[in-house]
Amino acid sequence: MDWKTTVRIYLLILVVSLSIAMGFALMGLWMIIPFTGLEMLVLAAVLYLCALRGRDYELIAVDENYINIEKEYRASGGNVQFQRHWARVVLEKPVYRNQSCRLIVCSHGRREEIGRWLNEEEKKHLARELRRAVSFSSY
Repeated sequence: MDWKTTVRIYLLILVVSLSIAMGFALMGLWMIIPFTGLEMLVLAAVLYLCALRGRDYELIAVDENYINIEKEYRASGGNVQFQRHWARVVLEKPVYRNQSCRLIVCSHGRREEIGRWLNEEEKKHLARELRRAVSFSSY
C-alpha cells in the first residue's frame, strides 16, 4: 500500500474505534478511552514502521560485463557493481545453529550480502540462478 492509503485506513479505524469507545464512555465506562487511545498510538507506530520497511528492496541486474546490485534498506541505499567474469556467488554456511546461511557476491576483495530477507530455500534457489547468469556460457 502507498502511504496515503495507509493513512486513510488508519483514520477509518481510528474513527470507528473512538466512536465505539465514546459509546461505552457515555454509558459510564470511561476507562475505555485511555486504552483506546493507547491502542491507536501503537497501531499508528506499527503502520509507520511497516510503511518504512515496505520501501526496502534489492535489485540485481546481470549484463554482458557487470553484475549491478542496487539496494534500499531503511532509507539508505547504494549501488555496487562487480565485473561479471570475476564475480563469485558464495552461499556461506551459518555460524550459529538458528542462523540462516548468507548469500554473498564477491570479487577482488569486495563482498556484498544479498537476499537478507529470503529464507534458506529461496537463498539456495537465488544462488543457483545467479551462478547460471554469471557463468560464461549464459551469453
